Amino acid sequence: MARNLLLDIDGVIIRDKELLQHVKDNCVKYIKYKIPECKEPEKRNDSLYLIYGHTARGLQTAYEVNVSDFNTRVYDKELIEHLGVVLAEPYMQKEMKELNLLSHENWQIYLFTNAPWRWAQRVAVAIGENVKVKCPGDPSFSPLKPELEAYTIPFSKLNLMVDDSLKNIGTARNLTNWRAAYFNQGDRDPNLWCDQVSSISDICSLARSIK
Repeated sequence: MARNLLLDIDGVIIRDKELLQHVKDNCVKYIKYKIPECKEPEKRNDSLYLIYGHTARGLQTAYEVNVSDFNTRVYDKELIEHLGVVLAEPYMQKEMKELNLLSHENWQIYLFTNAPWRWAQRVAVAIGENVKVKCPGDPSFSPLKPELEAYTIPFSKLNLMVDDSLKNIGTARNLTNWRAAYFNQGDRDPNLWCDQVSSISDICSLARSIK
C-alpha cells in the first residue's frame, strides 16, 4: 500500500529568504490595507501569525476583518512570478528531481500547506505529475494547520509529515498511523520527541529508511 509523505511548502520546500520575505511583506501590506490605523503592521503580522498560525485567521478572529480577499491580494502576480524564478534555480531543480524520484517509490507526496492553491500547485507541478495538494480555500472558514480538521489526508499504512512548525506537527503526534519530522536547519535538539531533518535529501533518506 502506498504511503503518504506530507510536506509543508514555506520553510521546507521553499527556503529562499528573499521569496519568504516577499510573502511576509505582502502580508504586512495587507494589514496596512485592512487596518490603516495600525502603527506597527510588521509587528502585528508577527504576533498574529504566532498566536493564530495565519495572518488572515488572526485578523478575522482578533479584529473581525473580512479576509476573503487575502489570498488574491497577498499571493499576487509579482509574488507568483518570484516563485517561478526560485523554482527555476539549479538547486531547486535538483531537489524537485529528488522528490519526483521518491514519488515513484511507493510514496504519495502531498503538499500540506496553509498557502493557497495558486501557490501550492505551482510547486506541485515543478516536482511532478504524481504530487497532490492539500491546502485550504478561503482562510475565512477553511481549516488550517494546526487545527485537527485540516488533517484529513486519507489514512494508509503510514503518513509521514514534515513541517518547520512544531505546533503543526504537534497535532499529528496523537493521530493513528502518523509520524512527524521537524524541519530544522539549526542545531538539532537531542530531546525532541520527533525525527529532525534539515534538507530535502534528509527527508528522502528518512522516507526510504521506513519499512
